[in-house]
Amino acid sequence: MAQPSTAASGAVVVGHDGSRHADLALARAIEFAELFTAPLVIVRAWHLDSDVPAYTRILATDPTLPDIADDIRRSLLDDCAPRLSEHPDLPVDYRVELGGAANVLSDLSTGARMLVVGSRGLGGLSGLLLGSVTARCLHQATCPVLIVRNGGTEHSATQDDPFSTRAGMRQLADMRPGSIVIGYDGSKDSDRALEIALQFATALAAPIDVIRCWTIDDHPPGLLWRDGYVPSFDEASETVRTQLEAAVAAIAERHPEADLQCIGALGDPGQTLVRATAAAALLVVGSRGRGGFRSLLLGSVSTHSAQRATCPTLVIPHIHRPL
Repeated sequence: MAQPSTAASGAVVVGHDGSRHADLALARAIEFAELFTAPLVIVRAWHLDSDVPAYTRILATDPTLPDIADDIRRSLLDDCAPRLSEHPDLPVDYRVELGGAANVLSDLSTGARMLVVGSRGLGGLSGLLLGSVTARCLHQATCPVLIVRNGGTEHSATQDDPFSTRAGMRQLADMRPGSIVIGYDGSKDSDRALEIALQFATALAAPIDVIRCWTIDDHPPGLLWRDGYVPSFDEASETVRTQLEAAVAAIAERHPEADLQCIGALGDPGQTLVRATAAAALLVVGSRGRGGFRSLLLGSVSTHSAQRATCPTLVIPHIHRPL
């Protein structure tokens, strides 16, 4: 039985199927590979049930598997050449792997710094928020997964979004354009996500906005009633912000150069984070939060954010090695 393929340790791995989404993902992968001085691994998966019959029809013969793999590799190099021609010093490894794309990419995520995927590929249906390969990678990959969108035209952050709490929107008005946004709920997954978000903020020289959401049904004890006094929503959000600053202080101290701001916002976490991506450079979410069931690989907030955010989204898996 063949052993699963792995990428070079610490590499930035990107899937490329020839689609526009894949080309945008490649551009981001190049950016982060150079940012972290990491090798770039570009991957194209192929199938016996689809690629072999096509080549048989074209060539009127039965090609060998190596012949097909070589031709796919040449096609991959041609597709990537325009982007890579501007980065001649970047170490690049091309991988053409037989198998399902999600399984191939997930195998190669072992030991990788990050996996970069487009939100949809060649087989993507326009009505889907995430392609099937991308969605499966979020569940199976063992390194952080960056989802790259096609410039924000796929889905509006406000579309189908019932969140209309004016108090919550006032808090989001404090966010900085071009910031790295992270949702934090005090879970171990959000601690890990914050650590990685701070690393990215430092590398990108970008401010980082840490958001903690609260609702009438889910809020810190004593927030809405204390000593016979009922605070306003704005006062409650300020209390959440103060508590958030204390909760992240130890992690923030390890990154003194980071420009970190804490925000407490009234609203559903998933919808609020999507709203927050309107002018953000990057959204970072943990795979599960405080409400996550152990049997679930990806929490509801992470899923909602990954599907609807209008900026690139970095999803941190439950278990992974440090960047």
